[in-house]
Amino acid sequence: VNFRSATRNQNLMLEGPSRFYRIAIEKGTTSTYELYMEASNAAFFSLFGYAAQGHPDQAQLTANNNAFGLAYGTVRVGPNITIDRLNQGGNYNVSEHAVLWVDGGSVTKPSGTGEAVVVYGKIKVSNGTFTSNAPSGITSRLNGVFESTGGTTVISQFRTSVFGTQHIGGYIQTGGNVTIIGTAASTDYYSFNLSYEGNVFSLTGGTLTINGTNSKGAIFINSDPVNVNVSA
Repeated sequence: VNFRSATRNQNLMLEGPSRFYRIAIEKGTTSTYELYMEASNAAFFSLFGYAAQGHPDQAQLTANNNAFGLAYGTVRVGPNITIDRLNQGGNYNVSEHAVLWVDGGSVTKPSGTGEAVVVYGKIKVSNGTFTSNAPSGITSRLNGVFESTGGTTVISQFRTSVFGTQHIGGYIQTGGNVTIIGTAASTDYYSFNLSYEGNVFSLTGGTLTINGTNSKGAIFINSDPVNVNVSA
């Protein structure tokens, strides 16, 4: 199933058993328009196709051939939608003109399936669960942002890119529960690692828990003070 409207939002609403090999989200050339996915029962959604494409160091994918094929646009994963394997064998990119929004459903990149979920655009969690047990958990590149307003996020590590100071994305949390577990995390970085002065760190609500550490340590935030916003 291909969702390609570049001029309007679209909905996938499941009221009975539905099995998909691949869902492609290619909504124009921006993240403006949304695909909202929901099912009235968890048993009504199954996504079983190929999920073994790793992604290169590329800000914008022209196509994402994995079963959950986000390339352009915003996809909002709603109630009773479970994406249990983004991919294996490499990174999974959320491109600069894409938003992966977990809003009641569940999205997972299991351990042993590649290095990270790499965000050039945005990953947002407002309800439901996002999990990345890959060694580098979520890696932010260029202006890539992770935002938590609710729900539950469990990741091995959160870090910015190794490719230089132009990678000024960041971490924003106003709600929800985010846990950094550190299990099998990359030992080249702290469990929570913002490397550059341009990185944004904003924590004004919710709970950030860092359970895991490694030989580097637990937390390293090198953001310029103007890019830091922390309140009780």
